[in-house]
Amino acid sequence: MESPRPRAHAADYRPDIDGLRAVAVLGVLAFHAFPRVLAGGFIGVDVFFVISGFLISGILFDALRRDRFSYVEFYVRRIRRIFPALLAVLGACLIGGWFLLLPDEYKQLGREVAAGAGFAANVLFWSQAGYFDTDAAIKPLLHLWSLGIEEQFYLGWPLLLALLYRGARAHLALLMGLMLGLSFAANVLQVDSHPSASFYLPLSRFWELLSGSLLAYGLMFRGEALAGLPRAVRSLAGWSGLALLGAGLVWIEPQRAFPGFWALLPVSGTLLLILAREGWVNRVLLSNRVMVFIGLISYPLYLWHWVLLAMVRMRLYVEGAEAPRLERVGVLLLSALLAWATYELIEKPIRFGPRPGRKALVLLGAMALVALTGVAVDASDGAAFRYPAAIRPLAAYQYDKERERYSAVLSGRNCFIEGIDIRFADIGPNCVERPEGGKPLIVLWGDSHAASLYAGLKAVQDREGTFRIAQFTANACAPVLGWEYFQHGTCRAFNDAAFERIRSLRPQTVVLEGAWWYYCTTAGANDLDLAALQSTIRQLQSSGVRRVVVFGDLPVWQMPQPRVGVKLWLDTHALPERTHAYFNDTSAQMDRRVRAAVTQAGAVFVSPIETLCDARGCLLTTDPQHWTPLAWDAAHLSEAGSIYLLARTAQQVLGPAAVRP
Repeated sequence: MESPRPRAHAADYRPDIDGLRAVAVLGVLAFHAFPRVLAGGFIGVDVFFVISGFLISGILFDALRRDRFSYVEFYVRRIRRIFPALLAVLGACLIGGWFLLLPDEYKQLGREVAAGAGFAANVLFWSQAGYFDTDAAIKPLLHLWSLGIEEQFYLGWPLLLALLYRGARAHLALLMGLMLGLSFAANVLQVDSHPSASFYLPLSRFWELLSGSLLAYGLMFRGEALAGLPRAVRSLAGWSGLALLGAGLVWIEPQRAFPGFWALLPVSGTLLLILAREGWVNRVLLSNRVMVFIGLISYPLYLWHWVLLAMVRMRLYVEGAEAPRLERVGVLLLSALLAWATYELIEKPIRFGPRPGRKALVLLGAMALVALTGVAVDASDGAAFRYPAAIRPLAAYQYDKERERYSAVLSGRNCFIEGIDIRFADIGPNCVERPEGGKPLIVLWGDSHAASLYAGLKAVQDREGTFRIAQFTANACAPVLGWEYFQHGTCRAFNDAAFERIRSLRPQTVVLEGAWWYYCTTAGANDLDLAALQSTIRQLQSSGVRRVVVFGDLPVWQMPQPRVGVKLWLDTHALPERTHAYFNDTSAQMDRRVRAAVTQAGAVFVSPIETLCDARGCLLTTDPQHWTPLAWDAAHLSEAGSIYLLARTAQQVLGPAAVRP
């Protein structure tokens, strides 16, 4: 078969593509700063993928057809294009983090820097959590996942393309289409079952870059028919592409199964806009000076904006909180200023000019040094040595490790069930202690806050020896019959089964505990009505339970409690036992409402807030000498905290006659 005849270089400079870059980056910025205004703005990344595949593959095709392809030259160009701005941002993060971040935050940042410098950020974040999770908002380098996808694609694509071009040129378009189809199929097949993998991993994303590559091939080697298209047809393609992008920005939301089929909207829209080179949208809208300027600085703008937004959110210390609107606008303006300075003072001098090979080697060495620095920060527990010995244990407190230990202790007996698919059948047989000498049974029923009471209740049991324990607890399941938690939808069935088991056991006492302030104020359309709690109490009483005890909210902090200690030390260079600072007053307000409802229903109310707080503030530690925190995060009791609380509320739980003085 005759080889296709090449046309003009598909990657010649086009101002409309810089304008398209502007559309992409503005969408991403709008979503990150104002997610409720433009819920689909994150599809700007998909636009970048298509543009990248089109431009880079166009350069490769041009080099191949002129028999001037060089793998080394390709990577020298990529290094000079990608590394300068990225090094500036990573270096600024490491330096700024040293002064601004606590060790656990700095440790995470070090890990992100190492992964970002190695273009493996997407793999790191896939292993940690989803892109739209609350915790994702305080990961300063989360956005580097997309850079990881691109560079993983370009790690093998140039060499594979060169081999296919030289060995199977006649079938190149077919082979590229086959690879695109396989990648798209992987995306669709796993988007529901493995959403994080579909979002972050390259196999399900490569089709977006390949779509741009295939268009570059078509324009360069099969473009005779396209070149003759009337301007009206090109304008129609431009308007159609703009409509598809607009539909994606409006209709696609974080709750959608994305990428999946939804990604066809931004990908198809971008392809049509690239194809409509001389259409009205491209000539007038995308090629105007403002859009072109934004497109030119789009790469450093993308890098800077999320770092600054994440740092602002980290300063707030309240999970899911947004900075004031004006502050977010200020962050975007500062990002634009930094992006312009990065482009003019760093990118352009390094990207262009003489000695490209030497520049690439220096950049490669600098990136390796930054990666090693990130590893060192991670290994040093976030450079905890920055703090004096007295504060270092708190400063280096490992929340993830403590959570793992906490979960292992709670779920080791299968008495606390975590996850989304919560079933009472998963409760282990040893969660109800065997009858012994007629000792009465106490049932602990509720969510993870209830589970955190177990260590203290067990300590009281070991001391008193007068009762047995049963534990029925599940993640985010308030012990309320007929109520459903909207995020996993299995609490109703779990609680129904727990209630039936309680009726069959006929315990003397049932202890209820839940994160009432959360369920009653932040569960959205499914906010818990305290009348349902009262109904549950009465149903327990009607089933023969003599004593129903309801624990109110545990003290809730605006940040993990160990960090409260660090913040106080930084502010005052002292570690107080009690404080009002950083306390979430919502939990105290809710405590009074729950007390009134529980008392009206005839149950015993125990207030951890009253027990642990007084006019001087809320207790932070049970051991002032070593400053052991009462809670390991913002509310869940540590083992020491659980033992301390139950020791002081045992009479309320068991009844005055049941506890030895």
